[in-house]
Amino acid sequence: MTYQPRKIASAEAPSRKRAPARRDPLLSIVVPVKNEEESVFAFVDRVGPILETICRNEGWEILFVDDGSTDATLAAIAAAHLADPRVGALSLSRNFGKEAALSAGLDHARGRAVVPMDVDMQDPPEVLAEMSRSGARASTWSWASVAAALPTRAPSAGARASITARTMR
Repeated sequence: MTYQPRKIASAEAPSRKRAPARRDPLLSIVVPVKNEEESVFAFVDRVGPILETICRNEGWEILFVDDGSTDATLAAIAAAHLADPRVGALSLSRNFGKEAALSAGLDHARGRAVVPMDVDMQDPPEVLAEMSRSGARASTWSWASVAAALPTRAPSAGARASITARTMR
């Protein structure tokens, strides 16, 4: 088989209808998981209503990053996606470790602000609502605003490391 170049007409190309621009969600929650099939629905059931309150008409997404699970974690995420298309998945080919899974999730998250969380909800997801009530814009969330929103409980060093907000695009 040989390459046959196509002739290109010099006239203008026919106009094509452009697909409507996809609006990026306000907030993405990135959740690295490994062998957590029983935790996926519990996480979505607890975090989803909080995101609904925070984001209202802006949109949100929960992006699970499956880090080489050997159980039915990916099937549970797929079932959660069927129930709510704002739940998504990234599946790594093998176990690369939590940091690599988190990095992959941050790279693929579409939100204007991204918050990594653990699926075991070690850090309470209600902190997200407290941050939003404190008047902090999603792109400027910091642990200073979390501490101001939760005067009765200062975040631990581990909690500060596990929730980070950053501005996307």
